[in-house]
Amino acid sequence: MQNSLSSTIRIISILFFSLCQIQICYPQEYYEEITYPDTLDIVSMLPINHDTIIIGISTNNPYAYGCIYKSFDGGNTWEFAGLNQTHVYCFLEGVGDTIYAGTGYGIFTSGNYGDSWELILPMTENVVSMARLQQGKLFAGFGGGLCVPSIMA
Repeated sequence: MQNSLSSTIRIISILFFSLCQIQICYPQEYYEEITYPDTLDIVSMLPINHDTIIIGISTNNPYAYGCIYKSFDGGNTWEFAGLNQTHVYCFLEGVGDTIYAGTGYGIFTSGNYGDSWELILPMTENVVSMARLQQGKLFAGFGGGLCVPSIMA
């Protein structure tokens, strides 16, 4: 009985002192909100590094479509990056400056972070997810299933 009581007291003491070491932290202490134009809603995002961020947006207007914006200064300023009138559901980073955008029209690629775009896989379904598991293979998820075109550099 004495041994069990001392073990219980030891466990309670350890828990008490452990809980005293826990510090409460709030997200706003560690994260800074990135500003973007008020008329836009972010649908997808591709952070390349601390400074380069690519976002797919939609507008607050139910009759308008989205486009892509990019920032090279951590979100302090934004510039139009193409695919106007296009819903962009997902992004995938390629090799170098290459990025891929999954849209309602298929998959687009840009070799210059969105200065120009090329439709590489036209589709009638919304491409909502993309992944790369090996060099040269791009996996695209859409409402009707999975597509595996061999188009990726």
